[in-house]
Amino acid sequence: MKQARPELLNVPIIQYFSLKKDPFSDNLKASELCDLPSIREVATTVEMVSQNHYHFAFTGPTGSGKSTILRYVCDRQERLGDKVVMLNGGNWGFGEFLRQVMEPLGIDYKAYHPSTMIRLIQQQMMKSAEDGKKVLIAIDEADKLRNDVFFQLHLLACMPDRGEALASLLLSGQDGLADKLVNPLATPLKSRMYPGHYIAPINRQMYRNYVQHHMKLCGLRDDCIDDLALEHIWKATSGNLRSIGMTFRIALQYAANHEMHKIDAACAKAAFA
Repeated sequence: MKQARPELLNVPIIQYFSLKKDPFSDNLKASELCDLPSIREVATTVEMVSQNHYHFAFTGPTGSGKSTILRYVCDRQERLGDKVVMLNGGNWGFGEFLRQVMEPLGIDYKAYHPSTMIRLIQQQMMKSAEDGKKVLIAIDEADKLRNDVFFQLHLLACMPDRGEALASLLLSGQDGLADKLVNPLATPLKSRMYPGHYIAPINRQMYRNYVQHHMKLCGLRDDCIDDLALEHIWKATSGNLRSIGMTFRIALQYAANHEMHKIDAACAKAAFA
């Protein structure tokens, strides 16, 4: 016998606050992202890097917005005409990494030797170049890749017999990524790396702009949160984007559950209690 669905214990906040969409969502379109300086800086650099076939890496702590920035930049480069191969890094050796690159390039995988996989990938990238498309290989969570990947990545990005650059590499990850790039065995890759960028927490003014942007995006009125609550959330999250969004959603949920139509200091404190 089918069991009856239990009643919700939490009041749906979209209906309660008459919102247009989920507040502080992680799944925004590139056009909906808040215009933060870090996004502009990385996007400007990646455009230059792609034009000149350099490589670039940016790092930052968990929740700083690295994956969001990477998604935005890749979307932008595709609209500029690049062929973008985007991967989520894992605990892979070089052979598995090559297999992951082959799939989005439309190359059928067989148990090839790594040298054969490199040749097939390079041939596909050369076809893109002939079509007028630069290739950008973007790797999120690149810090998870094993050291042997960084020692051999340069082999993938250029033709050894001609020395011609075939692709730009865009790497994103936590601080461990920088450690792997400074390893002496990664020198061939690092020699073509443009100086990296660190995604720092946002400051107080950017925090206000970020909150107002997301409130407007989801349809939350400006008078739905008081200044003291904003201050409490700022102090509790220290400018970390993921923490800001999570804390606001919990504060909204607390207000809805307690039939409050405004987020006050009590809601904010409950969100990070």
